[in-house]
Amino acid sequence: MSPMAPHIAEELWELTGHKGSVHSIAWPEWDEELAADEVITLVVQVNGRVRDKLEVAVSIAEEDAKDAALQSSQGCSAH
Repeated sequence: MSPMAPHIAEELWELTGHKGSVHSIAWPEWDEELAADEVITLVVQVNGRVRDKLEVAVSIAEEDAKDAALQSSQGCSAH
């Protein structure tokens, strides 16, 4: 907020109990591990129509993903 509204950012920084200037604080460091997804939505389609959506681990193997899609109750009824 401070680059676009520096005066109000400084006031809010002080009101929330912080010391010094908000402009002298370092930017947070990027942590790839915190930003990584643990699960993804696997969309099951048959003939271009969505039949099911499954929540699976991001590290799922292709063969396991195929098995999950084939075992899904809505995916099986589309065969």
